[in-house]
Amino acid sequence: MSTVLNSLMLNGPALQIAVREISAFLLKNEMQIYLVVFGKEAFALSEKLFKSVSSYIDENYIRSKTLDEYGVEKVYGSHLETRRIREQLKCSDRIHDDVCLPQASECLDMPVGAAAPMDADDWGQLLANRMRQFGKMYPNAGYGGMFRQWLRNPECQAYNSFGNGSAMRVSSVAWLYNDMDAVRHAARLSAEVTHNHPEGIKGAEATASAIFLARAGHSKTEIKKYIEDEFGYELNRTCDEIRPVYFHTETCMETVPEAITAFLEGDSFEDVIRTAVSLGGDCDTLTAIAGSIAEGYYGVPDKLKEECYKRLPDPLLNVLKTFEEYLDRDTDEVFRSIAGR
Repeated sequence: MSTVLNSLMLNGPALQIAVREISAFLLKNEMQIYLVVFGKEAFALSEKLFKSVSSYIDENYIRSKTLDEYGVEKVYGSHLETRRIREQLKCSDRIHDDVCLPQASECLDMPVGAAAPMDADDWGQLLANRMRQFGKMYPNAGYGGMFRQWLRNPECQAYNSFGNGSAMRVSSVAWLYNDMDAVRHAARLSAEVTHNHPEGIKGAEATASAIFLARAGHSKTEIKKYIEDEFGYELNRTCDEIRPVYFHTETCMETVPEAITAFLEGDSFEDVIRTAVSLGGDCDTLTAIAGSIAEGYYGVPDKLKEECYKRLPDPLLNVLKTFEEYLDRDTDEVFRSIAGR
């Protein structure tokens, strides 16, 4: 059971009383409580008095919508998100949605290959089934609240999301189709299963388009122009301009342009990854998007592949190996290096 305590004007004494009474109540009752404060000033005070207060909410529609979709537990400060990623990297058996869901898409897309996508309803149902299969295998992968409900209930339909998950999981379609129209159509279908808001669809299409152009040998200038012209994203800010004002957000509108900017500024695959992480925010998803474009442009160094493969459980490793073989990539040496781990 959980409850949310809301306060429009929370002063020091009031917060201290709330914390004291909540603590006393929890000694006798089992309950998970979220304390949500409104306004930056109240948040600053709350953080000093009660360290587990991790974020605040204002009247902004996008942040409110994000809260509805992902739940309070997903609204971290950027520094907490970065710390969470560091902790996950220490635990090779912890799988996150940024790893699990793209592989669900890979499983579906491989039989389709470079052909035009099948009927939208059939394709969408197959992808939904595959995603739910992976969701059952890895139920604690950090999914958003509404997506978690969707995973558990086969009767759930798409929920008009514009969250960045649609862009995070789309990368495989950019490798499995050989013309832009097919890539964008498949990206749209992959998003519409859950993220059928126009912005959720746009984020998936823009990401897949950038990956496709990168792997096709287009310059960064050409990629930037295409994304700006086709999707209207603002890509003229530098990472140095983004970083000081960026915050944790899980919308496509405030993740995809920043991830593409990190790719545009990086000068190698690893540099793109580091640049994306340095922005803060939802930096694992930022990095999943920026890194997938960088892979198309630079490739991934074998040493980094080997280190990542070591951290994957066998079911996900087998999916990735099959996917690489389907694309006729020479990864035998990397996979041999982790054999018998």
